[in-house]
Amino acid sequence: MIAVISGAVFGGSDQYLGSLSAIPWLTDVSLLSAPWLLLPFIFGCTQRSSRRAVIIGCVATTSALVAYFVMTLSPMEGVHLNGSVAPVLGLLRSESKVIAGGVVIAPLYGYLGYRWRTNRAWISAILVGGAICLEPLA
Repeated sequence: MIAVISGAVFGGSDQYLGSLSAIPWLTDVSLLSAPWLLLPFIFGCTQRSSRRAVIIGCVATTSALVAYFVMTLSPMEGVHLNGSVAPVLGLLRSESKVIAGGVVIAPLYGYLGYRWRTNRAWISAILVGGAICLEPLA
């Protein structure tokens, strides 16, 4: 339950920060992908089995993506669905690469979090640290 709530708060907050165009650096922060990698990693670190780490990484990331999409299509963003599913389908189509990335990255980083917790596996630290440090270059 904590993973669902935390993921939803994270995803909704990330989308909201991106909508604050009056503060340009917040928009830049919301475009970072490294925090999205940290989310399943952190939850993976809380688990005692690799299977549970993978599952909770997926749950947290899915919850974050759903909240992000809901915020994107909310009246706060000036969207009024009026019973139409076209905006929802358009959003899902435009974000298909993000969804596909989440399907691959969430279980991987959940597992890396588990490996870090149980074995202090340096590959986990390198992949997470590399994502954070190298993102500005990308």
